[in-house]
Amino acid sequence: MEQPFDDARFNFTKAAQEEALFAFQPARDGHADYLPRSASASPNLVLINVSPIEYGHVLLVPRVLDRLNQVVDQSSMLLALQFVNEVDDPYFRVGFNSLGAYGTINHLHFQVCVGGVGGWVWGVYVGVYVYVCVYLYVHFRLFMHL
Repeated sequence: MEQPFDDARFNFTKAAQEEALFAFQPARDGHADYLPRSASASPNLVLINVSPIEYGHVLLVPRVLDRLNQVVDQSSMLLALQFVNEVDDPYFRVGFNSLGAYGTINHLHFQVCVGGVGGWVWGVYVGVYVYVCVYLYVHFRLFMHL
């Protein structure tokens, strides 16, 4: 399910500045860059989740100022995978819920959990996420170059 971005509805450009933890830029030289909140024209932000489902639940918002709708594409998938890789923690999880999977905010973002041993909710997120990725690859070859 895909809907055009609607600037009149809530989106992450309207989040309070205090909710922005840091900007993330994938490593170019083997070292991750965690930048000040306003370091880029359209930064990849990590935001506090104001409605967390468990301890340590935050959001990764790719290119926040580009106002991308909640549809995963090759570059955003790669960013999420790079984020996971650079954290390098066995309890770190990333999930994605589209508008057709009870996503409520039509602004591209990933669910991120950075603490604890996780729970059944993250198992569901990851299971659905993997299924969608495999489906897209098989039917559209969308992630062929990852």
